[in-house]
Amino acid sequence: MWRSRLWTARRSWTRAPPPPYSPPVEPREPARHAVSRNARIAAVLCGVVLVLGGAFAAGFLLGGEDDTSSGEGELDRAVAPLTGLEVTGEAVARLDRPALAAKIDNSEAAVPQTGLEDADIVYEIRVEGVTRFLAVFHSAEVGDIGPIRSARTSDPALLAALNTPLFANSGGNPGVLTALQSADAFNVGDSITPDSYYRSPEREAPHNLYAKSADLWALAPVGSRPPNPQFSYLAGEEPAAGEAAAGATTSDADFEVAYVWDDRRGGWARYEYGLPQTDESGRQLAPTNVVVLDVQYSQSQADATSPEALTVGSGSAMVFVGGRVVSGTWARDDPAAPFELIAADGSTIRLQPGTTWISLVDPGSAAVLDEQTAQQLLGS
Repeated sequence: MWRSRLWTARRSWTRAPPPPYSPPVEPREPARHAVSRNARIAAVLCGVVLVLGGAFAAGFLLGGEDDTSSGEGELDRAVAPLTGLEVTGEAVARLDRPALAAKIDNSEAAVPQTGLEDADIVYEIRVEGVTRFLAVFHSAEVGDIGPIRSARTSDPALLAALNTPLFANSGGNPGVLTALQSADAFNVGDSITPDSYYRSPEREAPHNLYAKSADLWALAPVGSRPPNPQFSYLAGEEPAAGEAAAGATTSDADFEVAYVWDDRRGGWARYEYGLPQTDESGRQLAPTNVVVLDVQYSQSQADATSPEALTVGSGSAMVFVGGRVVSGTWARDDPAAPFELIAADGSTIRLQPGTTWISLVDPGSAAVLDEQTAQQLLGS
C-alpha cells in the first residue's frame, strides 16, 4: 500500500543656590531644660521607630512583598492562543503579534520543507493530485519558511478565523487574487513584498521560493491583533478521552499519509508514502494533535481544475490526542469562527496543549491505523 518516494534535502536626558540656612540664636537654657529637651527628642525618635516597625511588620504579615513579586511574575507568563501552552520570559512579547499564515508546498520536489516544525497549526488541503499546507505561525521563534506556493480559494475561509493574519503566498490566478482582496487577511505575498522572499539555487522553480518571516512580521499594520484561540485544551495531567489508537491514515488515489503515535516524543509521527516526513534538519515531524475532518470538495470558481475545500458547515471528525482517538463531528457556521469539535455525547473534544495538524479530507478517506502497520512504519 505504501509507495516509496524520493526525498531531497535543503540546507539559513541653575538657578543660583539659596543662601545657606542660619538658624536663629536662642538664649542658653538652664541645664535642666537641656535634659528635658533631650528627653522629648528621644521620645519622638522612639515613636518614629515604633510606627515604622509596625508598618514593616504589617506589610510582612499581610504578604505585601509577596503580592508585588507575584504581580511582576504574572507579567512574564501567558498562554499561547493557538497551542494552549504557557510561555514565559521574552517569548511572551511574541504573543502580541498577528498570526502569519503561509501556503507551503508539499510536492515531491518540495521536501523537506523549512519551518513546518515551528507552526502552531497546520492545515493540510487537497489540491491537484497532491496536498498543500496552510501553516500558521505565531508563538514560536521562526526563521525562513517554505517552499512558498500559490494561494487557493480554500484559503480565505480558513484565514478568516485567525483575526486578520498576515498571509504569505506566491500569488495565484486572477480569480484567487480577487478572492484574496476581500479576504480577512493582510496579503504579504511575494508579488506585493518581493524583498521579503528569495529563491534558493539548490532547487528548481517553482519549488524554491522561501519567505523571511521576520521581514513579513515587520510589515504588520499598526493595530494588528493576535489570533483568537481555535481549540479547547485539557488541563494539567488530565487524560485524553476516547479509545486507544495506534495512528491515523488518510489517502486517495494520488497520495498517502499516516500518523503513528510516538510515546517517546508525545506526538504523532508523520509519514508520507511509507517514509518519515522530516523537516530540513532531518527531524521527523510529529504534531501533538491530529484532527481529521471530513469536508466536501467542490470545483473552485477560480479554476475548473482546482478543488476547493468547503469548511463552513459540518461533517464527521476524528480527533487524535495522546495515543487515543475520539470520533465525533465538526461544525462551523461562519468563516470567522473556529471549528467546533463535538463528541458523540455533545461535549467539546479537547486537545492536548501543543501543536495541531488538521487534515481536510474527502469523506470516507481516513481511518484509524492498525497496530501492525503502525509498528512497520515506526521501524522504517
